[in-house]
Amino acid sequence: MERKLGWGLVAAGLALTCGHLAGVYAVFSDTATTGENYVSSPVAGRAADLQLAAYTGDPEAPCGTWSDNLESGINVGELGEYYDSDNGTWNTVGVGRTMCLRNDGAAPLVVTVATTDLSFTDSACSGDESAVDNTCGPSAGADENTRGELRPLLQFGGPHDQANSTPFAGDCADAVKPAFIDTSVEALADPATPVTLFTLPAGSVACLYAVAYDGPRTLEQQQARQTDVARWRYLFTGRTA
Repeated sequence: MERKLGWGLVAAGLALTCGHLAGVYAVFSDTATTGENYVSSPVAGRAADLQLAAYTGDPEAPCGTWSDNLESGINVGELGEYYDSDNGTWNTVGVGRTMCLRNDGAAPLVVTVATTDLSFTDSACSGDESAVDNTCGPSAGADENTRGELRPLLQFGGPHDQANSTPFAGDCADAVKPAFIDTSVEALADPATPVTLFTLPAGSVACLYAVAYDGPRTLEQQQARQTDVARWRYLFTGRTA
């Protein structure tokens, strides 16, 4: 009986040992994390950013304060005139002014020009106007956009680099030189068909001299278009190519 008990104890001990050895194969794990990762894209300027400035005439700083829009007009004043005896026509001394354009965007811009808010009015009957224009002067109920004999005559000349006047200096000396354009102000009135001026590289400046004038006129046209007033704004648009 004593020998049987001994072998039983040995068997029980082996069973316990095997049970503990089986626990050695359990999987242990742990984790470790980093702090928050942070990546950002840099600030990028606008692709298209067309700026305007008035021309100061200062050789060191020819362009004034740059802004999205100019408060003042470019062609403001009364048209001068003189008689061409050789051709028998009246001709105009135009009203002109220089302005600056700058591409502040990141891409080259194709710059176009059109006119907006265009209107013509006949403010009075003066001189012999009534003899050749029976609708002269302000009239109640009339459409001001159809009145005024100045309408078909008024031209937009420019832009150019004042080649026959005082040369540009400063920023304007190295500016983009546009081709000369000569068209009617009325023809520019459709924003759907603007006139292309030039391609303005990013960071570049263009200095433009725009003049408004009316073409040669007969004596009758000279009388009919007096005291007429035209009003408009130039609309410059820069589009990426």
